[in-house]
Amino acid sequence: MHKLLDKINGLFERKQDFCLAYLTAKRGTAPRDPGAAMIIADGLATGGSIGGGSLEHQVCQAAPGALQDSSPILLSFRVQSGLAEPVDSGGDVDVLIDPIMAADAGAKAVFEAAAETLNRGGQCHLLTLTSGPGHLLLGPEGVMAGVPPEGFAPAGWQPPAKPEMASLGQDMFFSLPLSPAPAVFILGSGHVAAALAPLMATLDFRVVVGDDLPQAANSPAAKAADAFLLRPFDQPFGPEGPGINDYVVCMARTHQLDRQSLTQVLGRGAVYVGMIGSSRKKQEVYEGLAQDGFDDHTLEMVHCPIGLSIGARTPQEIAVSIAAEIIAARAQSEGRKL
Repeated sequence: MHKLLDKINGLFERKQDFCLAYLTAKRGTAPRDPGAAMIIADGLATGGSIGGGSLEHQVCQAAPGALQDSSPILLSFRVQSGLAEPVDSGGDVDVLIDPIMAADAGAKAVFEAAAETLNRGGQCHLLTLTSGPGHLLLGPEGVMAGVPPEGFAPAGWQPPAKPEMASLGQDMFFSLPLSPAPAVFILGSGHVAAALAPLMATLDFRVVVGDDLPQAANSPAAKAADAFLLRPFDQPFGPEGPGINDYVVCMARTHQLDRQSLTQVLGRGAVYVGMIGSSRKKQEVYEGLAQDGFDDHTLEMVHCPIGLSIGARTPQEIAVSIAAEIIAARAQSEGRKL
């Protein structure tokens, strides 16, 4: 959702009416989980996904009607048949289509505040009223943006921890918890980094590229990133990371620099740490890290050689193999089946 917020706010700036479609519930097997979101503009999916195929096609067909009526639509679909057949209720998935008018200053304020909150590392809850147009953004201190409907009293109300429908008096909301996107730190700005940075940006990661060369700030990798860190490899991070939800890829221009990076990465609890290089490089760097005091258990946590074994050779293919390995690590950390 983090990346979608930028697109949503761009639509407001361009004064484009659009719909947001949310997967609000699923029963049994479905391609996506509740909370998956998709932007629909001019009847076409323009960002995000709620499951692809026939489901998204039918939701896109219903979106113009929601916009015309300025009223949310809650639909059920039978998706296990593979055809996404609409049903009256109790289908395999429920989808909320939320029409949003570019002239709606209240909605604009809510989505801008949501993006600002996530960009500074905060968390919040987006509430979408299902009985009519209305949005609220709740934070730890209460309402952050939006006008509460009459009788709404957020004090003492705890939003659901997971995306789901919630009732508040006479009102029904879809409650969507929002958290900052995990960051992937790419330490090095060479050819593989140039291919990896834009790829990771499409996968709902915040991309941070680091290098110790001033000219690297103008590299393709840095230009594709959300942030660039000009720092020595033995001190590659500022106060922003990595945290326990983040990912680190070491691919500096020399073995020694990657060793320096790893001395700063290991022990921070990152979800994933990988180092590019051959088995010979791995042995050389690991011997040095052992001299630095890192034990075998810690070193076994590093993915090296990096990436899934798919026969990758070119920088672009290697980037795909690394991205795939990181996706697998993210799925495991979230408790999703591989």
